[in-house]
Amino acid sequence: MRRVWIDTDPGLDDAVAIALLAATCSWEIVALSAVGGNTCLPIVSQNLVNIARQLDLKAPIFKGLDRKNRYMITSHTGLKNQGRLGARSEADRKPAPSCDQERSSVGDEALDQLIQLLRTSPGPITLLTLGPLTNVQYVIDQAPDLIDKLDQIVMMGGCLDRGNYGDGVEFNFGFDPQASQQVLAVRCPKTIIPLEVGKQVAFTMDALRDWPVWQAIQPFVQPFLLDQHKGQEPQAIKLFDLMAAAYLVQPSAFDQVALSLTINEQAAILQDKQAGSLVHWAQAVDSKAIWDLMRK
Repeated sequence: MRRVWIDTDPGLDDAVAIALLAATCSWEIVALSAVGGNTCLPIVSQNLVNIARQLDLKAPIFKGLDRKNRYMITSHTGLKNQGRLGARSEADRKPAPSCDQERSSVGDEALDQLIQLLRTSPGPITLLTLGPLTNVQYVIDQAPDLIDKLDQIVMMGGCLDRGNYGDGVEFNFGFDPQASQQVLAVRCPKTIIPLEVGKQVAFTMDALRDWPVWQAIQPFVQPFLLDQHKGQEPQAIKLFDLMAAAYLVQPSAFDQVALSLTINEQAAILQDKQAGSLVHWAQAVDSKAIWDLMRK
C-alpha cells in the first residue's frame, strides 16, 4: 500500500477527493494538513476535522498556514467563500464576519510536527495538494531533506488556458505565487492536474447518488451543496480536486505530456525549455474511466 500526505483547503470537492482515497485499498492516508485558501484557516481546519470524523479517518490532522504568515502574500478579499462543511444549520454553515475571530477544534499540531512525522516514515510518501501551496513551501524551506522522502507531488492547480483567479491564473497557484514558484522548482517528480481537466467532466447528481464514495460523504456535504445553489440541487457539478485524487488511483485515465514550465510573479504558467522545471501535465481525461472508477 502506498502512502499519501494530503494538503487541502476543503471545500466540497476536497471532501469528495479525500473520501475517494479513504475508500481505496491502494493508498494509506498518513497525514492531512489544512491550508488557508477557499476561506480562512480556522474554518478550513474545522472542515478537515469534520471530514475526517465523517469518514472515520485515523490520520493525524495538522493546522498549517494562513494569510498572516509571511509566506502568504495576498489577502482573503474576494475569495470563493466555501464556509463550513458538516454544520447542521444554515446559520452555522455561513462564515463569521471576521475569519480572524474564528477558532477550530483541530489540535495545536503545527507543520513542524508534520515534518517530524514525515521524517520517520518507513517508506516514500506521495504529496497530494488540493489548495494553495503555502504549507508545502514552508515544509520545503524548513526541511529540504524531506524532498528525498517524496516519490512524487501531484497538484490540482494551474492552467494554460482561461483562469479562475485572473488572466491565465488558476486559484490554487495564484493565491500564493511565491510558494507556487518554489514548489514547481522542487527536484522531484511532479504531476499537475490543471483547471482545464476539471472542466472536462461534469457529474450529474443522479450518477453521484450511485457512488459508494458519495454515499459516504453525502450526509455531510449535501446541506452545503444546497446552500451553494440557493436551496436547489443542481443537475450536475464539477469536482476539480476529485480529478487529482482520481489520478492517484487510476493514472491511466489521464493523457499527459511532459512540459518545461515556469511561473511568473502573478502565478501565470509559462513554457520555458531553457529554464523551466520538467512537469507531467495532464491535458485530457477519459471521463468514462472516471465514471467507472467512482461507481466501484
